[in-house]
Amino acid sequence: LTNLGRGTLIGAARFNAGTTWINDERMLDGLPPTVKFYGGGSDDVRGFLLKTLPQNDGLGALSRVSLKLELRKTYVWKESIEAFSFVDSAYFGDHSWNLKSQLWYSPGLGLRWLSPIGLVQGYWARALSLNPNQDEGNFFYIGLGGVF
Repeated sequence: LTNLGRGTLIGAARFNAGTTWINDERMLDGLPPTVKFYGGGSDDVRGFLLKTLPQNDGLGALSRVSLKLELRKTYVWKESIEAFSFVDSAYFGDHSWNLKSQLWYSPGLGLRWLSPIGLVQGYWARALSLNPNQDEGNFFYIGLGGVF
C-alpha cells in the first residue's frame, strides 16, 4: 500500500468459495470427510481451533464461502519482524449451493519473525459469530510456518 518508516504497509485479501454438489437426499453424516468443508486453525479462520467449524459435532459442511483480510507492517523493530492485524470470516451450509446465515469471524493481532529456520508467528484472535451472536473467547497461537 505504501512505504511507512523503514518498512512497508501491505494489505491483502483472500476469497475462497466452494460447494460439494450431491443429491439433496444424502445426509452429511453418511459422507466421507474428504468431500466436506471445515473451518478453523492457524491457516484458516484463525480464532477457532482446527476443523471445529461449523459447530455441528464434526459433521462439516457441503458449502463454504470465506474471506480473509490482513494488514501487515514490515520492519517493526528490525528487518525480520512484521506486525499484522486481520479479520477472517466464513459462512457454511449443510446443503449444496446453500449457505446458512450464521457468520463466523475472528479479528486479531500478531507478530511474525522471518527466522533463519522459517517463519515463526504468534497471534491473538477473538472467536465470534453473528446470527446468533456468540463469543467463543480469546485464542492464542504460537507456531512455526503458516500461510496468509
